[in-house]
Amino acid sequence: MKKLFQVAFVILFIAFYCLYLNRYSFIVANNEIELDDSEKYYDYRGITNVHSILSTGSSSPSEVVTVAQESKIDFLIFTEVNLLEHDQPLEGYFNAVTVLEAGLYSYLDARVLYYNAPLNQPPSSEGQAQVYFADLLSQFPRSADSGSIILAHPFHSRYPWTGEYPKGLDGIEVINLKRILEVAWRDNKFNSIWSILTYPLNAHLSLLRVYKDPQQELELWDKLAQERKVIGIMGTDATAKAILFPGYFIKFPSYATAFSVASNHVLLKSELTGDFKTDKSKILSALQEGQFYFSLDILGNPKGFWTEMRSKGKTYLFGSEFKHSEDLQIVVHLPSTPLVPYEVRIIKDGVPFATSNATDTTMNIHSPGVYRIVVRLLVPMPFPEGKKWIPWIYTNPFYVR
Repeated sequence: MKKLFQVAFVILFIAFYCLYLNRYSFIVANNEIELDDSEKYYDYRGITNVHSILSTGSSSPSEVVTVAQESKIDFLIFTEVNLLEHDQPLEGYFNAVTVLEAGLYSYLDARVLYYNAPLNQPPSSEGQAQVYFADLLSQFPRSADSGSIILAHPFHSRYPWTGEYPKGLDGIEVINLKRILEVAWRDNKFNSIWSILTYPLNAHLSLLRVYKDPQQELELWDKLAQERKVIGIMGTDATAKAILFPGYFIKFPSYATAFSVASNHVLLKSELTGDFKTDKSKILSALQEGQFYFSLDILGNPKGFWTEMRSKGKTYLFGSEFKHSEDLQIVVHLPSTPLVPYEVRIIKDGVPFATSNATDTTMNIHSPGVYRIVVRLLVPMPFPEGKKWIPWIYTNPFYVR
């Protein structure tokens, strides 16, 4: 009888704990958008690294676009893997989603993302593509008309970059969700298995548990940015395809989950109009210039966030490169006060420079350097884990020369 009671207690405990995890909400930033009309930027949320069944994904492009519509994504960029030619057009407006096409290409032992490529480029074979990218990466400075080359997941175990980083490289994926999961599995397999088991109960929580700041990528970004302008980007790398063994896979994490975890937010001074050609140019130009931030949207809606530098009546958005002046100030604006302890960190040349606990921060900038912003939140995790500092927002840098 005693053993039966113990078994029943364990079953009830597991059932209640599963219900607890299922109901657990960790949104710690107010989702109400509060924009200052006098200094408003238009914030458009996008997913910039997505694969469909045309390459390594599990769903057709139309199915992926439908998920993007349901997820309230503003723009979606397909980056099919080594897809040099295809008959199915992927670009256009689909309801409110601007769908664009780029590519993810094998280059040496690594992979590069290629955005805003000229028409009919790169070449139509893998061998020619190697020569094509080698030529572009050797050019510095390079014409903006040649597009942007971004190093995908630079420390991925299967596709690592080796050797020096070429001057013609426009940016790196600072955050890649698949790389985050790979590191989590490498560092703590038990913790990863627990997250996989709890994924059906609370998908967002299971992924947030294993999230760690990508220190290697951040250090590389800060190092390269001191030498030249280097874009940092968040790559969802969405495939909804976890292969268990040859011929069998599960949709983990799903496109819907991946799209809701994190994204890139371009800031524009004018609205998207619905004219595809014009809007495509606006989005790709903002990405190419680094005029965007990336965020963990599962912690809360960051729309309404902005930061800029001001001097002599001029304003500079992140991604800008300009000369230092004596009256230079940085201004950081949060859309609302987070519901938990938070801090706004100003990073200079890869080192914490200043910290603020205000929704509006203004600070004098006395010396040249490369400045970027990180907003961190103290997130209450479910029992028995306690609280955990997690970055919410990362900006591209200001290059003060």
